[in-house]
Amino acid sequence: MIDNIISLRFLQVLSVTVNRETHYTHLGHVISANMNDRHDIMCRRYLVCGKLNNLLCYFWKCDPFVKLRLLRNFCCDFYGSSLWDLSHSSIEELGTAWRKGLRRLLGLPYRMHNVMLAPFCSMLPLDYELMCCCAKFMNNCLISGNDVVSYVARHGIFFQRMSSPIGRNAQRCCETVGLSLCDLHAFNKQLVFQVVYSSLPDWVMPAVSVVLDLIQIR
Repeated sequence: MIDNIISLRFLQVLSVTVNRETHYTHLGHVISANMNDRHDIMCRRYLVCGKLNNLLCYFWKCDPFVKLRLLRNFCCDFYGSSLWDLSHSSIEELGTAWRKGLRRLLGLPYRMHNVMLAPFCSMLPLDYELMCCCAKFMNNCLISGNDVVSYVARHGIFFQRMSSPIGRNAQRCCETVGLSLCDLHAFNKQLVFQVVYSSLPDWVMPAVSVVLDLIQIR
């Protein structure tokens, strides 16, 4: 009976037609019927592109470093990303749009290597920024004063693990920085900066310094 109801495109309730939606927006999130994050991630991608284009349109005469400060203040709020599956393939599409927007906004060559962008902006690569947001959310849930919230988070992370979205995200975050799952509370942005920047090839930071000097001269 339930399967038949789900397969219908609309329902009749008291002679009122109720359409069946595959996804809808609630509190800023796009929730899909199949629990896939793609619509929500792509919606965030379009919003980020719009913000970057607005900065480019209204502040095109500004110094690149002023644009960078505006970027950090107004374009880095990935609201709701803490609920995404960090292994979802659409995150790479968001990252591609983000990197293209950075190059356009700051007037960087389109052939500039991806690995140079984060050090140039003194930021983390986007996927690591999302991990920081997600880890902070998970840790807040674990220490929540609400017993239901803390129980669900603890059960998903430490017992369900890879069978749970929050468990998969916790495992991914810890593996990225070399922590065990029980040390999730130690995951922070400072640690991620150390891991990311220590793994950069030797040529990256000198090349970034050269590009910074050239932009200041320009």
